[in-house]
Amino acid sequence: MIALAQYKFRRAYIKGGGKLSDLKYRAPWFPFLPLLCIALCCSLFVFLALDETQRPSLYWGFGFIAICYGTYFMTNRKRQAALAQALPTV
Repeated sequence: MIALAQYKFRRAYIKGGGKLSDLKYRAPWFPFLPLLCIALCCSLFVFLALDETQRPSLYWGFGFIAICYGTYFMTNRKRQAALAQALPTV
């Protein structure tokens, strides 16, 4: 996720007219290194799926992530509804 966030941020920064040399942190070999990192991280899912002993951790991991996202969106939806009611309409 860090590599993806870095890649998306820097692409948007360049599209917005910014220069990578203006950023305080220089990412070496941009955009190749973040893309390589994303590809390697995604390949880990394939290797976990191929190894019989690691498949349960893959399933539990995806399930845990799904529960976390579901909880976040349900909580955020309730929070947004409460904020909409609290704000005066113009």
